Amino acid sequence: MKNVKFFMASLCVAVLALSCEKAVEFDQPNNEVSPQLTTITCAFPTMTDQNGTKVTLDAAGHTGWEAGDKIVIYGKRNHENNTETPLSPVIHTLTAAEVADPKVAVFTEDLSGLEPDPDGLLPYNAAYPADDWGFYSMWYSSARARFSETNQLLLAGGMSAGGEITFNNLCGAIMFKVSGDFDEYRLSGNNDETVGYDDYLVEVNVSSPNYLKKPGESYGTIGPKTVVSGPVVGDGSTINYIYIPNEVNFTSGFTIRFYKAGAYTHYITTNSSFSLSHGHCVNLGLLPSGAVHEYVAPTNHNATHPAITGATDLGASGTANCYIVDASVAGNAGKVFKFKAYKGNSTTGVGEIASVSILWESYNNDQDVTANSVILEADFDKQDANDYYEICFKMPTTLHAGNALIAAKNGSDEIVWSWHIWVPATTISRDDYGISSVDIMSRNLGALVDTDASETTVDARSFGLIYQWGRKDPFLGSKRFNSSSQALNSGTAKSETTSQYTIAQSIANPTTYVAYKGDWMTPESTTLWTEGGDKSIYDPCPPGYRVPARNSSDPLWSKVVTLDPSYGWEPNSTYGWWKLGTAVFPFAGYIDYSGGSVAHAYDRARIWNAHKSTTGYAYDQQIWYDAEWKSEPEWQHRTACGNSVRCAVDE
Repeated sequence: MKNVKFFMASLCVAVLALSCEKAVEFDQPNNEVSPQLTTITCAFPTMTDQNGTKVTLDAAGHTGWEAGDKIVIYGKRNHENNTETPLSPVIHTLTAAEVADPKVAVFTEDLSGLEPDPDGLLPYNAAYPADDWGFYSMWYSSARARFSETNQLLLAGGMSAGGEITFNNLCGAIMFKVSGDFDEYRLSGNNDETVGYDDYLVEVNVSSPNYLKKPGESYGTIGPKTVVSGPVVGDGSTINYIYIPNEVNFTSGFTIRFYKAGAYTHYITTNSSFSLSHGHCVNLGLLPSGAVHEYVAPTNHNATHPAITGATDLGASGTANCYIVDASVAGNAGKVFKFKAYKGNSTTGVGEIASVSILWESYNNDQDVTANSVILEADFDKQDANDYYEICFKMPTTLHAGNALIAAKNGSDEIVWSWHIWVPATTISRDDYGISSVDIMSRNLGALVDTDASETTVDARSFGLIYQWGRKDPFLGSKRFNSSSQALNSGTAKSETTSQYTIAQSIANPTTYVAYKGDWMTPESTTLWTEGGDKSIYDPCPPGYRVPARNSSDPLWSKVVTLDPSYGWEPNSTYGWWKLGTAVFPFAGYIDYSGGSVAHAYDRARIWNAHKSTTGYAYDQQIWYDAEWKSEPEWQHRTACGNSVRCAVDE
């Protein structure tokens, strides 16, 4: 791609007032107050290239004020009568005369309805555009600005008593011209990076100073999106803009897909990595015709991807949501594997597949992860004669133990199903260990090695992955013993929502942790991991295994409050493991139902079983220290908690 330029918005000291949980209606101006006419000078953010050199507006494209732009100015919030409404915000629509110089708009406005914000560094706050802006506050704070549409130029700033407003640019942008018969674009990172939000909340960081995203749905930034879309003009001369709020690092590049009347027709893609942040612009220029590829919905990918011919079928003995490729087997290097695109262990297909991507990879520890080092590439194949799809992936020539998540997407770039690829460093064994009526795995689901009781420090790779009860897709555990930080990864492994999900939403958003502080699902279900006592389609274990049923006659699930040595219990918090019978378990910790980091990855373990009550709780085996070591298999935790799974043989 040519004519790629980067621009950075200047940083300015300004203040945005603090926030709340919902948008409110505005009070009408008090017409009895005497007019307070103020001349306002409104500077547009200065644009620079990567070397800090100012660029002209013509070189940067649309980077100045235009007639019709609406700016909102607001001050103190109103706490009278328990309302959180800003007192008489002013919305000003710029005229052509006021933007004679598009870098600085000058206009006069009546500010008599505003009351200066005593909690701010500057008396008034401002935002653009006013059409998609919302005021948010809480009783103990002043205002923050929240935007409901992020794929557009977003500005926030503070206004001094003298009438000067300096805005910060909250977005980066990708600019391009293209020729073609299409009317919509959809951009996504090749590793499914976040490129937009349903609602975006910002506040000033006075130590920078700069306006930054306020994280988390409890603060108002909700609905992270991995795809951003908008109208496109394909006349070859009109500049198209894609705005991305906050910051994004496209680790493996991005793809722009083009549509006509809802049909996917063309695309451009790049594998080059780069970062985009506040005020940066990437100008792709006029996309050369050779870079715009025609999209043809494949009927048989073997015709264009001959490398997948002869792939080893991992689902030959049964399909699942997880498949194992042993990294200790040298013959797996460079090998191609496949499995039918079925929903878990069923024979039901996941629907139309237009693409397959690797959402994330991890080595289960604190090592930086190189993209495509666990799985080299992933694709799909349509078996027309049998009317089903197959997912195919190729291993790198140098194997690296780890975990990865592969997603299948439809023509609208929506995830229709996802599968966990487990690449352990050592071979997994199974036994009853004297504690179970059926054989169980020698390690937690997703662990790369067994927990070694002879080692003086537990290996974080033995922790395994973390699951919300009833969900088929994993989240990363701690990156090391006694650390609350999750293991490092490439791609996007975790975002959070505080809203309950339906089952369909959980499938479409496999990397979103539902931090609901209760039952993550709506409507409630007790059969997600077991139906009629059998393994269900949402069970996260590989073929031949399942989430174990709770058997009160087994020592693993028997009720032992204070640990009794006669059961073979032996906790060792110094080295990070506990024993039961001859089985060794790590203190892998857990993620609380409120989300966030990993807790107690040094003295606590929670292991789900497949059973759930009807009150929002599911059963697990918990071992923890509280004045003395305790175990409680009848402990129930909210399904939104993230615990370990130790798979049992599916008999």
